[in-house]
Amino acid sequence: MSTRPLPRGSQRRRAFGAVVVSLVGIGLLAGCAGSVFENRPDYARVNLAEGVTRACYHDPCSVTLTLPPGDGEYTVRANGRALGTYPAGQPVDLGAFSRQESPVTFTVDGVERSVSVLYLLEMHQY
Repeated sequence: MSTRPLPRGSQRRRAFGAVVVSLVGIGLLAGCAGSVFENRPDYARVNLAEGVTRACYHDPCSVTLTLPPGDGEYTVRANGRALGTYPAGQPVDLGAFSRQESPVTFTVDGVERSVSVLYLLEMHQY
């Protein structure tokens, strides 16, 4: 190994190469880390409204229910259990439901014929 100093152009090329390699390495590491949104669970989404029946082949399955128009608020129930009170006429995110709860019957208190049903089914592999 030589102890003689490198010519000025060679030092700059090596420094530039080291910077490029470092930036590429940082970029690769950042790509492997992913983003905050990639760590969220991947649920299938089903949109329901009054009188609608749907099937979902993912477990769990997220449900959005569009409430009927009207004044005030409605209480929404799933299989008889109150999920909350929401403004009339708005789409409402009711959360995720699993296959163990299937079929899930959604009702809106105070509205006739407000039943919506969600079947959570297992997808068959052929």
